[in-house]
Amino acid sequence: MIRLTIHNLTLRRDEITLLDQVGIEARPGRIHLVLGRPESGKTVLARALAGLEPDCTGEIYLDGRDIIDIPPEKRRVGLVATDPGLWPGLSAGTNVDFGLKYRGIARQDRKSRISEALGWFGVDSLKHRRVESLTPIESRRVALARALAVDPQVMIMDDPLDDLAEGESRALRDDIVRVHTEQRVTTVIMARDVDPWWEFADRISLLHEGRILRTGPPDEVFHRPESLDAAAFFGPCNVIEGVAEAIDPRGEVLVRTACGRLLGRVVSSQGFVPRQGEPVIVMFRPEAIALGAVAGSATAQVNRIPVRVVRTTFAGRTFRCELEAPGEVPLTATLLAGQATGIRPETNLTALIPSEMMSVASASRNPEYEPV
Repeated sequence: MIRLTIHNLTLRRDEITLLDQVGIEARPGRIHLVLGRPESGKTVLARALAGLEPDCTGEIYLDGRDIIDIPPEKRRVGLVATDPGLWPGLSAGTNVDFGLKYRGIARQDRKSRISEALGWFGVDSLKHRRVESLTPIESRRVALARALAVDPQVMIMDDPLDDLAEGESRALRDDIVRVHTEQRVTTVIMARDVDPWWEFADRISLLHEGRILRTGPPDEVFHRPESLDAAAFFGPCNVIEGVAEAIDPRGEVLVRTACGRLLGRVVSSQGFVPRQGEPVIVMFRPEAIALGAVAGSATAQVNRIPVRVVRTTFAGRTFRCELEAPGEVPLTATLLAGQATGIRPETNLTALIPSEMMSVASASRNPEYEPV
């Protein structure tokens, strides 16, 4: 199993920066998810890793060997683009055979390898079918088989589930995960939607305008954003302004706010360490809030915010509560439906937030935001 390490990968074209010092480490045999919106640089990054963007600078290591100057055909990097890119007029099997033949593999060995690769994705029976007759999901399965048939050290997939119906998307996702579990090929998946991959990704990198904003385990990336741009990848985020009051060497920061004193943590990948008295923002997800009865003076207790319920919305499995905290600060809590018994508009409650789910960031680096 191969470790993929990227350092300072940069691509500029016509004075436009497409990739800006990208750094990622995909651990051996794991799935690394690169999450980004359209035009964030996902496709460019996928092509760069496969060697199809020769103007890139930086370093791409496969187990310590820099391949930045190695041509695509010698990299042993499999690429599956959003468009399967099957060659028209040929059968599915011939498409898979192309890479094997190019690598000089004997004909008899190629035949068995074609059947094996197509069989991984359940489409061996289609090997004699012309690709024009394949459905979209069949075409993607053939493209995946073609990329894996040549025994790559690393697989790169660019939005492999894009534009598929929900049922087909789930089925193809399950195929990808199953084959990955069997083959243990280090895999980097570019995606715009995190939902299909939450439970399977070892690490998530957030790609925004060609830059990596944050990398980490899925739960940390979700609950501990280090900027508002990073927080926005996963929907609404509560934001409270304050002033740093005390800083612990371990990264915990006590913040004085209109809602009371809040203890959160700095995500330090960008080197931000607040000074005492420095303006900061505190961010936490609606899912991080637990609501309880009012107990004494909540503002005197750390991470306990007195709130008034403004509006509630039932959404099946979840219950959305719009809240107002001291200083007319709007907050939103998302609860499981069973946790919302008795919560009604105009109820006074206490919002409790664990410190490990509160991120503290520089107010000057996040000058514009719209709290939920």
